[in-house]
Parts: sequence; C-alpha cells; structure tokens
Amino acid sequence: MTPLIETLQILWLALPRGLRTAMEAHCNEH
Repeated sequence: MTPLIETLQILWLALPRGLRTAMEAHCNEH
C-alpha cells in the first residue's frame, strides 16, 4: 500500500467528528 493512502486514512480518522459530519453532508449535496 502507498504511504499516501495510509496517511489519508490516519488524517480522516483524526478529524473531529463534527468536521467529518460537515464533510459528509457537503459530499452528499453533490
């Protein structure tokens, strides 16, 4: 696996729950 994907996964898991919810809501709009 590429380190980039692992880094993105770590960053995603490290995001605050509120920010993740906002990101998901934004993606669902499109």
